[in-house]
Amino acid sequence: MSQYFISYTNSDQPWAEWIAWQIEEEGHKAVIQAWDFSPGSNFVLKMQEACTSSDATIVVLSKEYLKKGFPASEWAAAFVQDPTGKKRVLMPIRVDNVKPNGLLSTIVYIDLFNEIDGKNARNKLLKGILKGRGKPMEAPTFPKSSEKNNVPCFPGVPENKNDRLDGSQEETEIEIRINQDFSKFSPFEQEKILKAVQELLHIDYDIKVTKVKRGSVLLTVKLRRKDALQLYILNFIGKLGKLNSYGVTNVYLKDLDQMKIDDIIEEYNELQEHPPIAGNLERGKIVFIDQGANYGIIRRSLGGYLKFSMPKHEGSIGLGKRVSINWDQYKSDDFFLR
Repeated sequence: MSQYFISYTNSDQPWAEWIAWQIEEEGHKAVIQAWDFSPGSNFVLKMQEACTSSDATIVVLSKEYLKKGFPASEWAAAFVQDPTGKKRVLMPIRVDNVKPNGLLSTIVYIDLFNEIDGKNARNKLLKGILKGRGKPMEAPTFPKSSEKNNVPCFPGVPENKNDRLDGSQEETEIEIRINQDFSKFSPFEQEKILKAVQELLHIDYDIKVTKVKRGSVLLTVKLRRKDALQLYILNFIGKLGKLNSYGVTNVYLKDLDQMKIDDIIEEYNELQEHPPIAGNLERGKIVFIDQGANYGIIRRSLGGYLKFSMPKHEGSIGLGKRVSINWDQYKSDDFFLR
């Protein structure tokens, strides 16, 4: 069993957790700040311990990661151990449209940017980090000849990945409320707001403003249905991240005005690659609690969210708590924590 330390910035935590989950599903150990650095522990010492005790350091490579100063010390420590790359101590995984420079540019990265198929992404990840030959994770299909000719089909990617139908291609208009007239923002500031939406939702298509009322604090943008639902949920649980610092105060989805958050979450889950299935044991982290209404929301490890009723032993419940629950009974008190 190998141990991998995952270096990332807060904005890329969903990617880091997804990577860590895939690694541990294969029987290896992943060290990740979100799971292993307990409140009250010494962050620097924990980071030093993780770097020195792990077999390799995985870098979640994004624009935010390259802008931050502190993460550089984490990958640099791994680089010093193996400057030639023979031991594969440093493994960058590109999840954003970036091109590393300097010493980091000499290390071949695993490219997951623009990868929209979770199964393909998992195969590329595991094939890239596990040492050995480049043997595929699954058996190749039998290349039987075509009835028309013997020319094999090119196993390529469509020219535009965005044309793939994945159940979430329906576009939905969503209103974003900001703290001043949008036209008063400079073009650069306007672009930063739209870019922040892209980074928050991990989407690879351009976001365009379809409507903005002059003198109004409301602007309307078009998103794929799945992304619009996610933005609405993130707004509901107060997880808009840097959008708040850019002046965004609220989002409003017109056709969801009469829907309850339960129904919105259910629709979003149906669009996930791995939706909840009856009889499954669900794992995730508590990201929202409403003590007054006596419920909370869990972010699933496999994508999506679950809304649950607060159990009787609510003293053990808290934000950030990782939980495992029986999907068939998740609305009752019969779920357990780990």
